[in-house]
Amino acid sequence: MKYIVTALFSLISMLSMAQIKLTSFPVELKRNAENQQMINFVDEKTNEIYTFVTDKETVTGIKLNSAVFVSDSISTAKPFNYHNVIGYSFSANNSPIIHWITEDNKKIKSIEYDFSKETKDFTATEITFSDETIVTSFSNKGIFYVLTDNRKNDLKLYEFGAQNTNTTLKSSDLNFTNNNNDNIKISQVLTENPLARMETDFYNPLMATAQKVKFYLEDDTVIFTFDLNVSTTEVVEIDLNSKLISKKEFPQSKMDSDANQSNSFYLHHKLFQVQSNENQLDLSIVACKSNTVLKHYSLSENENSFPYSTFLIQSEQYKAETMGSLKRFLRKVDNSHLSFSIFPVNNTYIASFGSNKTSASSSGIALGISVGLGVIIAGGDFVNVGGFTEDRTQSVYLDFDCDENFNIIPANNVVLATSIVNGFLADKDTVRLYQTFRYRDYFVLSYYDKKAKEIVLYKFQNNF
Repeated sequence: MKYIVTALFSLISMLSMAQIKLTSFPVELKRNAENQQMINFVDEKTNEIYTFVTDKETVTGIKLNSAVFVSDSISTAKPFNYHNVIGYSFSANNSPIIHWITEDNKKIKSIEYDFSKETKDFTATEITFSDETIVTSFSNKGIFYVLTDNRKNDLKLYEFGAQNTNTTLKSSDLNFTNNNNDNIKISQVLTENPLARMETDFYNPLMATAQKVKFYLEDDTVIFTFDLNVSTTEVVEIDLNSKLISKKEFPQSKMDSDANQSNSFYLHHKLFQVQSNENQLDLSIVACKSNTVLKHYSLSENENSFPYSTFLIQSEQYKAETMGSLKRFLRKVDNSHLSFSIFPVNNTYIASFGSNKTSASSSGIALGISVGLGVIIAGGDFVNVGGFTEDRTQSVYLDFDCDENFNIIPANNVVLATSIVNGFLADKDTVRLYQTFRYRDYFVLSYYDKKAKEIVLYKFQNNF
């Protein structure tokens, strides 16, 4: 009991030191909460931060300078029939553009919010996707992209920024192999499998990484990983500069006996491939450019490559518990959705390896219960786990740390800034909207305080 009290006091002290209030701005959001939205983004050229919040009728934009002080604001009417914010970009004169989408996902309206102009002078453009389905959307270096599919295996990439363009990608000749060894086309893959967006600035929880089709954005390249066949990971890349699409295959390593399931995770041109059966759990780390295996780790009755790890089981928002039996751990992993996640921290990596009883996706945005935190993270946005309506979720996993060469090392016990954010939010019952984003070398939590009626920004850092 003494240890628990001391540890709790240390955690509270750490949380208080790891957060700093940056600024606040008065805003009164009206109408129902379901009509309210928030988006935050950074102008990488000037380090200015933009925060936009909306209710059913009004849009409020806040501009903060590089010192994170409010420098300007605007308030204007929300565009009619456009219910949701889908993304952002910047215009030729570096003004923020907010992209709105209709409820049926068929029309996008782009409005340039020039803080130097009267609101009546804001410019807007519209585009309709009559014979296309939006696969995903994202922003990169001030440009907003929308990837669509016309159900005929033709992918099209739309680009919104200083100029609006679109490019049809040569994707009709791409073939994929499912678990029955049938050849299928990309339209069928995207129709039958939820697309999970993986974040590069945040740790991706196992529930999100359990998806078989995942999407990453690194170095001006869109990467899709397809784990449709237990023996192979298929990787598709779209170069955002050349607009070229390419495909590679990475076979899974051989296990002592046949694998029952497999999955993968992509990070920094490395592919982390995992496999399981009821007696064995395998991890191979592959260099994508050379297609060579850098490391291979295995867990079985005969081999344990994870000497510093504990076998854990966690149900929904409850605290993780230790599993004493390796045999039971392997059996539970193999009976669930296999997943893996890894995240770089201070020249090392922290990783989780295991499975989930359920996995979920919503409109292309991956949802997942973060390990030990009892919240759901959605593309950098944190949502109360009480709103999750899936069946009872259970994670079985082990955590481990490795050095820059992926050698397994003793745990550094790093507390991620996003974990500290979760603890902060757990004590706040007045928060209605919130989003976390990376800024310089730290993280910013932006939220709407419904009691104080203001937007508040806090700074958070990883604790080493």
